[in-house]
Amino acid sequence: PQKNWTDIAIRVNKRLMTKGSDLTEEKRTKLEQRLAKANEQLTEDQKSDVNTTIENFKTKLAKKAEKPQKNWTDIAIRVTKRLMTKGSDLTEEKRTKLEQRLAKANEQLTEDQKSDVNTAIENFKAKLAKKAEKPQK
Repeated sequence: PQKNWTDIAIRVNKRLMTKGSDLTEEKRTKLEQRLAKANEQLTEDQKSDVNTTIENFKTKLAKKAEKPQKNWTDIAIRVTKRLMTKGSDLTEEKRTKLEQRLAKANEQLTEDQKSDVNTAIENFKAKLAKKAEKPQK
């Protein structure tokens, strides 16, 4: 089977654009060599198609970058509070989903943000304890 050099050029270009800075020098060089080889095999029409696809991809990346980023600190606090207050009443499935979301949020947090989350949760625990001490009407 013949290689589809257009697809290879597009894939390698995208890879370099998205992962380029995280790649080792060796891997980056290999990808650049592969891209050069693919470009040698392409006709002018194919090169034009590749460029169009890459431009569209750049636009898509730019739009993605403009979207507001998730506030993982806020998510971690909300999910933890939810698990503390409603945890025992949740279905196993909902509880698992919340725990997964919390794990994902925690992966995204810096040490300072983790500290902020812990402080907020401690304050929330204190508030719950005070509420429990008050006589019910």
